[in-house]
Amino acid sequence: MDDIPTTTFMLAKSIKFIWNFALVEFLGKLHPVVQREQHHPRVSYELRTLDIMMQTHSAFTVDGEHRHTVPGITLRDIRLAYAVEDILTHFYQTNKLERQSPKYPQLSSLRMSDLEPKKGLPARTSKCIVCGGDHWSTVCPSRFTVKPPIPCELCGGNHWKFACLHYGKWKEMVKRDRVKPGWGRRFGE
Repeated sequence: MDDIPTTTFMLAKSIKFIWNFALVEFLGKLHPVVQREQHHPRVSYELRTLDIMMQTHSAFTVDGEHRHTVPGITLRDIRLAYAVEDILTHFYQTNKLERQSPKYPQLSSLRMSDLEPKKGLPARTSKCIVCGGDHWSTVCPSRFTVKPPIPCELCGGNHWKFACLHYGKWKEMVKRDRVKPGWGRRFGE
């Protein structure tokens, strides 16, 4: 039994509601989903903050020749997490939730060679070309209000290149080495 880990993974989310009645409304929508999934997440709340923690206490793991039953994350936990996010979509859209930074520790990096920058290329100082923020341009809140400094190089339109209808096709062709990354306008013709 000494080889069984003392710490395990769990899915956790902390949600801060603007009003108490929104929290109660959310719990009312969560209950039938939990029953349907036959799950038992740990749910606690204080004032307007709700914490949900999901973990299967009897997940199976195979370690060499031995099979252990330990707490861990299973597909049931992930399925319930998606269902929780689906329920929360309504609350985000109706501004019933406060925007906040994560309460629980997040996975900060994966040391994988495919995800690391290529050697010999200069490191980017920021991700967003729209506002210079530390997020990707495709999710920038200003991407629809800030116009690009130059027309789209793929079609000549007045939008960012990553928002162009031809961007996906262009990106595929770059991957297949059929066009160069700096290839010019009139891609859609």
